[in-house]
Amino acid sequence: MMRNGLCAAIVIFLTAVLGGCGFSDSLRNEFSPYEIKSRLSEQDVAAASGEGTATIFGVVLVKKPDGTITQGEESFVYLIPVTPYTTEWYEQYLVQDRRISGRDPRSFVATRSAIVEAKGRFEFSDVPAGRYYLSCSITLDRPSYQFLRIRVPRAGMLNIKAYATVTVQEDEEVQVIVTRPSS
Repeated sequence: MMRNGLCAAIVIFLTAVLGGCGFSDSLRNEFSPYEIKSRLSEQDVAAASGEGTATIFGVVLVKKPDGTITQGEESFVYLIPVTPYTTEWYEQYLVQDRRISGRDPRSFVATRSAIVEAKGRFEFSDVPAGRYYLSCSITLDRPSYQFLRIRVPRAGMLNIKAYATVTVQEDEEVQVIVTRPSS
């Protein structure tokens, strides 16, 4: 009798784990990358690739898994013009944390980059008026975990994607915080 109950419990457990749950979203994203459906418009890219008179500056701040705040020092922050193509990329890669399959190399023409300096600060000058996405990936050592009273280090790196949106007019200076919004 006990044996039948144990077998039933094991079957129910395996059914729930293997059949009912399926892949988690993060595993599904690893095995099936997202393919961008929007087409890149060279007109959109050309409008943002010239010189302007606006300045965008700010700071990169993210919360680490242990709850402490870190600044994105020595990372790169990217200024990306808003287009239908980059909006789809932004939503899928940054917000939904999906892996992207390929990227149109022409989209890089209007993308600007700056190094994040001390205290997480960055600046873009001579920016044309328009709407932009800001993106920064911060790579950290994986935090250790505690087992009983022993701290056990973890191998590998942790990648935190921070992002923001900003709109600027000619001759305007805009300050922005690039961060990872709470889920």
